[in-house]
Amino acid sequence: MPPLAVGLLARGASPEQAACWGAHVHATAGERLAARIGPLGFLARELLDEVPPVLAELQL
Repeated sequence: MPPLAVGLLARGASPEQAACWGAHVHATAGERLAARIGPLGFLARELLDEVPPVLAELQL
């Protein structure tokens, strides 16, 4: 299971909900990073900086 989903499980989400939220947060973070940097040329580790603001906005 991806680390983001595991973190959501640790916060009390069911496995199904953690998978859905994890996919949404990952996609939204990727969209924001692509809008800021461009659709190509960024590293996967750069995505991590986008995750906390997305989680805060969703209040997860």
